[in-house]
Amino acid sequence: MNQVNIKNIIGKSFKLYSEKFSLFTGIATVSFIAQLLEVAITHLRVGHDFLSMKSVGFFIGMIFLVIDLAMIIVSTTVISKRYNDEYVDLNEAFLSWSGRLGRYIGVMLIFILVSIIPAIIGTIVYAFVTTKILKYFLLGLMSIPVIYLMTIYSFAPYVAILESKNINSFAMSKNLVKNYFWKVILVFTISYVILFVPSYLIKIGRDYIPLFQRIDNTYLELIKKFIAIFTGVLTNVFSISLYYALKEKSEAIIDTV
Repeated sequence: MNQVNIKNIIGKSFKLYSEKFSLFTGIATVSFIAQLLEVAITHLRVGHDFLSMKSVGFFIGMIFLVIDLAMIIVSTTVISKRYNDEYVDLNEAFLSWSGRLGRYIGVMLIFILVSIIPAIIGTIVYAFVTTKILKYFLLGLMSIPVIYLMTIYSFAPYVAILESKNINSFAMSKNLVKNYFWKVILVFTISYVILFVPSYLIKIGRDYIPLFQRIDNTYLELIKKFIAIFTGVLTNVFSISLYYALKEKSEAIIDTV
């Protein structure tokens, strides 16, 4: 069986990221600007009777949630096209996200539900255990099905965005991952480190560096979101590069059968 070369995937991801840096981060910046507006509106709501109403707050929150989801779809579509050396029509990309939104939301909700069910069951059992060692054992034990399910179905959201509607997102994701489970975990672990190290460093700075302690939490959160423009795009490139590498191997296996 042909193997998926993680080193090549990461190398190709960095190459694509650097070559299309302004395009990819430019799209992510639109999402960042929307997040800035959401923060500004949240502050404006304080002290205003109409804006402070829960129904208005919920409506505003839903608008910005849709914007965030739309930008994920746009970003994933554009990165996918550039990975495959296809022409990118930004107008079309920004206007066509709505056709994928419903499917993407549905897949994400199922993905989250499937992933957290073992965690919920484990948490209930954990609450009734009093022995400390047994608690740690259960904590490790209940993490196994969560990690497994999150890994085998990790590409379902990408299938929902990138493939035709008649393809089962979860079945395709499982098929892609089944022979490369540990390599998928490795790539996603690298991605999580890239995503969360900046936040962890800011937290350390907040705890131990006086300069950071003088910065309001709102601004620290905005700094995290700004950094996420660059780290989030890079990890998305990683995931899409891995997705197509796995898809290529899966299609190659089918062709040889």
